[in-house]
Amino acid sequence: MTYKEPLKAALPCGVRDLFLEDAARLSRLMATWRQLFESWAYAEIIPPTYEHYDVLMAGSDADFERRIFRVLDREGNILALRPDITTQVARIVGTNQPGPDGLLQGYRGRAESFTSPGGGAQGSY
Repeated sequence: MTYKEPLKAALPCGVRDLFLEDAARLSRLMATWRQLFESWAYAEIIPPTYEHYDVLMAGSDADFERRIFRVLDREGNILALRPDITTQVARIVGTNQPGPDGLLQGYRGRAESFTSPGGGAQGSY
């Protein structure tokens, strides 16, 4: 099958490209935050961008579910892009060996949340 539609240059609602000054500004900001958290002895956690849908939905409500992008993998499993990182951090902390007493943990990563067109909310943060 050949795709014959013209290429759409517009991005989906709620996402944007960062380049040049915007990308440099974000990189500097992230470096500053990383240095600050390291100076306070925080250990970094970077969860995956997507996970099994049922894992992300554990203990979540209908509002959380409405914000999730769902996709199928090649085996037919339902996966989801995280709309929030908190659930994943709870999973990581709850399923991994505990670190030293008093270990502080900071986390970072992108989250993708469904927004209605014209809703005013950024879909990727």
